[in-house]
Amino acid sequence: LRLEDNRDARLTGSLIHACFEQVDWLEDGSPADDLLKEELRRIEGASQNAIKSAIASFRRMIKRPNTANLLRRDQFETDLFNSFDEYRVEKERAFAVRLDEGLLHGFIDRLVLLVRDGKIVAADVVDFKTDELTPGDRETLHQRVAVYKPQIQSYRDAVAAIYGLSRDDVSARLMFVAIDQAVPID
Repeated sequence: LRLEDNRDARLTGSLIHACFEQVDWLEDGSPADDLLKEELRRIEGASQNAIKSAIASFRRMIKRPNTANLLRRDQFETDLFNSFDEYRVEKERAFAVRLDEGLLHGFIDRLVLLVRDGKIVAADVVDFKTDELTPGDRETLHQRVAVYKPQIQSYRDAVAAIYGLSRDDVSARLMFVAIDQAVPID
């Protein structure tokens, strides 16, 4: 095991996730570097160089088309979704819910609640993944999706239970930010 590499990868993942937590909607602007630095300094083990590198990576990521689209309100403003009155975004949404198999708890990276006539009628669950993948390497991407699929499916089930939605009313996506690849999960 290369424990040092794993620790570095976990730290980088934590820093990138913390950057994404600062974004509600890109249409409203991206977070200032000072705000990002302040948030990232709170992460244990984060050096100035690691913070600087994470912010630079985050800035590149949010300029990529799929990642940018995922952070935009207008992704929901299509003919299919044009009847929503409000889009609420929650980041690092903690949850604990009793499902058939027991108590499920965790944190959802990004949850968008779609509201019509004051009632939540649909939701979108996004889990950011910072795995270092090679663009075009479909086999490795497929393997990583298989690893994470049960996690994101359980998040979808939790959101459906919490808000009284059918599972079909909750979309779920894995967002591999290093390669700008969103993968819908059924």
